[in-house]
Amino acid sequence: MMLHFQRLFEQASADPARRLSDFVLLDDRERRQILEDWNDTAAPILLHKPFQAVLLYSLAMPADCCASILAAGADLHRTEPAR
Repeated sequence: MMLHFQRLFEQASADPARRLSDFVLLDDRERRQILEDWNDTAAPILLHKPFQAVLLYSLAMPADCCASILAAGADLHRTEPAR
Protein backbone atom coordinates (compact mmCIF):
# COMPACT_ATOMS: atom_id res chain seq x y z
CA MET A 1 0.00 0.00 0.00
CA MET A 2 2.92 2.31 0.62
CA LEU A 3 3.86 1.97 -3.05
CA HIS A 4 0.37 3.15 -3.97
CA PHE A 5 0.80 6.28 -1.85
CA GLN A 6 4.25 6.81 -3.34
CA ARG A 7 2.85 6.62 -6.87
CA LEU A 8 0.04 8.98 -5.92
CA PHE A 9 2.43 11.57 -4.43
CA GLU A 10 4.80 11.32 -7.39
CA GLN A 11 2.02 11.85 -9.91
CA ALA A 12 0.39 14.63 -7.86
CA SER A 13 3.66 16.51 -7.46
CA ALA A 14 4.43 16.16 -11.18
CA ASP A 15 1.03 17.56 -12.20
CA PRO A 16 -0.93 19.22 -9.34
CA ALA A 17 -3.84 20.17 -11.65
CA ARG A 18 -4.43 16.55 -12.63
CA ARG A 19 -7.80 15.04 -11.67
CA LEU A 20 -7.73 12.45 -8.91
CA SER A 21 -9.49 9.91 -11.15
CA ASP A 22 -6.60 10.15 -13.64
CA PHE A 23 -3.97 8.89 -11.20
CA VAL A 24 -2.68 5.35 -11.69
CA LEU A 25 -2.07 3.55 -8.41
CA LEU A 26 -1.63 -0.03 -9.65
CA ASP A 27 1.40 -1.26 -11.53
CA ASP A 28 0.97 -3.58 -14.53
CA ARG A 29 1.29 -6.76 -12.45
CA GLU A 30 -1.35 -5.65 -9.92
CA ARG A 31 -3.71 -4.49 -12.64
CA ARG A 32 -3.35 -7.80 -14.53
CA GLN A 33 -3.93 -9.76 -11.31
CA ILE A 34 -7.17 -7.93 -10.55
CA LEU A 35 -8.57 -7.73 -14.07
CA GLU A 36 -7.53 -11.12 -15.37
CA ASP A 37 -6.56 -13.55 -12.61
CA TRP A 38 -9.18 -12.68 -9.99
CA ASN A 39 -11.84 -12.12 -12.62
CA ASP A 40 -11.43 -15.56 -14.17
CA THR A 41 -14.82 -16.86 -13.06
CA ALA A 42 -15.85 -18.65 -16.22
CA ALA A 43 -18.48 -21.30 -15.68
CA PRO A 44 -20.57 -23.29 -18.11
CA ILE A 45 -23.97 -21.81 -18.88
CA LEU A 46 -26.70 -24.40 -18.53
CA LEU A 47 -29.70 -22.23 -19.43
CA HIS A 48 -30.80 -24.35 -22.37
CA LYS A 49 -30.34 -27.71 -20.68
CA PRO A 50 -33.14 -29.78 -19.12
CA PHE A 51 -33.63 -29.35 -15.37
CA GLN A 52 -32.43 -32.90 -14.71
CA ALA A 53 -29.10 -32.18 -16.43
CA VAL A 54 -28.59 -29.00 -14.40
CA LEU A 55 -29.46 -30.82 -11.17
CA LEU A 56 -27.06 -33.69 -11.91
CA TYR A 57 -24.32 -31.20 -12.82
CA SER A 58 -24.86 -29.29 -9.55
CA LEU A 59 -24.86 -32.45 -7.44
CA ALA A 60 -21.65 -33.66 -9.07
CA MET A 61 -19.77 -30.53 -7.94
CA PRO A 62 -17.86 -30.65 -4.63
CA ALA A 63 -19.95 -29.52 -1.68
CA ASP A 64 -17.47 -26.84 -0.61
CA CYS A 65 -17.64 -24.94 -3.92
CA CYS A 66 -21.37 -24.30 -4.19
CA ALA A 67 -24.58 -24.44 -2.19
CA SER A 68 -26.55 -27.63 -2.39
CA ILE A 69 -29.91 -27.33 -4.10
CA LEU A 70 -31.53 -29.68 -1.61
CA ALA A 71 -29.96 -28.18 1.52
CA ALA A 72 -33.27 -26.81 2.80
CA GLY A 73 -35.01 -30.20 2.76
CA ALA A 74 -33.11 -33.27 1.70
CA ASP A 75 -35.99 -35.62 2.55
CA LEU A 76 -38.63 -34.45 0.08
CA HIS A 77 -40.98 -37.37 0.81
CA ARG A 78 -41.34 -36.69 4.53
CA THR A 79 -44.99 -36.23 5.52
CA GLU A 80 -44.60 -34.84 9.05
CA PRO A 81 -43.03 -31.42 9.76
CA ALA A 82 -39.33 -31.36 10.60
CA ARG A 83 -38.56 -30.87 14.30
